Amino acid sequence: MGSISGDMFGSPLKGTNTLTWSYQIGSNLYNAHYITYPANVLNKFYFTNELDIDLETGDVLSYTITIYGLNVDGSLTTLTDTVLLKAASS
Repeated sequence: MGSISGDMFGSPLKGTNTLTWSYQIGSNLYNAHYITYPANVLNKFYFTNELDIDLETGDVLSYTITIYGLNVDGSLTTLTDTVLLKAASS
């Protein structure tokens, strides 16, 4: 699918203790990017995410990616994973 640069995310949504950036791939089912696989194949796909950030000592950030999709029967499915990012110890 290619790469998405940081400036493509625009301005973040500012919460009390959070900043949230979003990027939408396709605005409807006609221009969505589908992941398809043959019958009897494990439905496991790897997505690579890379962040380039500078953390100060003691900084801890929570990074969450959420993928919304449709099951074969048309029902909505949501996949979410969260990673904690901490500054490296010296």
